[in-house]
Amino acid sequence: MIREGIRMKIALVFIVVLMIVLPILPFSVTGDGVTLKSRIQMFLSFSLSAVNFLLSMLTVFLACGALSNEIREKHVHLIAVKPIPRWQFVTGKWLGILILNLGLLTGSGLIVYGFAQYLRTRPAVSEVDADGVEQEVFTARAGVRLRAPEDEVERALEGRIRQLQAEGRFAATGEDISDRFRAELRRELRVERLSVPPNRGYQVFLFKNLLVDRSPGNVLYIRYKGTAGIPKDYIWHLIWLAGDPTEPTNVVQFVRKDPSDRYSTVPIPADCVNDEGILRLEIHNLDPAVPLVLEGTEGGMELLYGLGGFGWNLFRGLVLVAFRLMLLAAIGLLMSSFLSFPVACMASLLVFFVAISFGFLQTAMDFGATDPGGIEPWGMIGPPVRALVAGFMWLVPNLSRFNPIPTIVDGRVVTLMWIIYGFLELIVMRTLLFGFVACVIFTKRELARVIV
Repeated sequence: MIREGIRMKIALVFIVVLMIVLPILPFSVTGDGVTLKSRIQMFLSFSLSAVNFLLSMLTVFLACGALSNEIREKHVHLIAVKPIPRWQFVTGKWLGILILNLGLLTGSGLIVYGFAQYLRTRPAVSEVDADGVEQEVFTARAGVRLRAPEDEVERALEGRIRQLQAEGRFAATGEDISDRFRAELRRELRVERLSVPPNRGYQVFLFKNLLVDRSPGNVLYIRYKGTAGIPKDYIWHLIWLAGDPTEPTNVVQFVRKDPSDRYSTVPIPADCVNDEGILRLEIHNLDPAVPLVLEGTEGGMELLYGLGGFGWNLFRGLVLVAFRLMLLAAIGLLMSSFLSFPVACMASLLVFFVAISFGFLQTAMDFGATDPGGIEPWGMIGPPVRALVAGFMWLVPNLSRFNPIPTIVDGRVVTLMWIIYGFLELIVMRTLLFGFVACVIFTKRELARVIV
């Protein structure tokens, strides 16, 4: 299978394209045209996406031709007459494609890593840019998103309801307060808890359960975006106080001028975290009229801290890509076990494109279910068509959940739990199932007919 894959012209085309594209990208991408950080991030995004897509296409064509071409050209007759179980024949094809993919993926990963290190040595436009390259690209960061304390929100909710009852807007028992009104009021209170009032108002935020190295010199990063329904690029004047003055931790104070509706990154010394793993952050809003509202009900603020280096993070991301290729090989073999090569390719590509756009399709189906008036937009055919599509999507794996490329580009850690979950979901639950069905179909299939 390995020799056949290398010998196939279509496989050779994909390999040549891959070997041409990767060396060209580091010298052609420009990022935002200014910073080195954006140039490296664009190179990583384009190169890893090219590797993922080209190897996926190569896998589909190899797997779809692995059985169908053998049957069409009657080469399989030389194997079928030997005492070799057919499931071993299918498994051997899958292993051959797997080994070829792993070799190409390893080589491509080394090329991407090498060119990324080369771009790392290029001069940065500023000290901030150079720091961004090291702290936001060539790292593996974990993130803790700021959330409104639910206990405070619930207490504020009950207090607000009692206030409304005292004003006579609801009955004393509160029975006419609907669940929808409670949910809307709870959302407003979360936003209020994640806001900083104007005119020198302040708010205290806590990040808990932080497992960070608090050695002097280590730095954490706060990434946040504020909004208040005002024009973009509105500048807030803020005073930040990081650390708890009542505890033996480092306390730093600095002035910030950050634009609205854009993410800003704020460095925080790691020794501002106390012994219990809590970072206290106090923000004062000097604007006389405009409150600072953190984006989203879950908070537009996130604490990022390093957990490892770029190399191992890239390796873990390529492991997830390898899982995707293993699954595609099993799907292609399943299709080629009973379909001709062109039809098997079309069916496999359909499954592949649905799998990588799974999240978008699911959102589109939910959005188009009914209009606000409760009327079915597709009429009588809507429910059966939607049920058919939902059944098909239930069979198709959700590959959009296992795309590590944005995570690597953003310098975030590809966690071990993500890899374990990917192995269970893509290999144990999907690849083994599709491979088993392919073996059963190929075993039961009549490869030749004896005419007497």
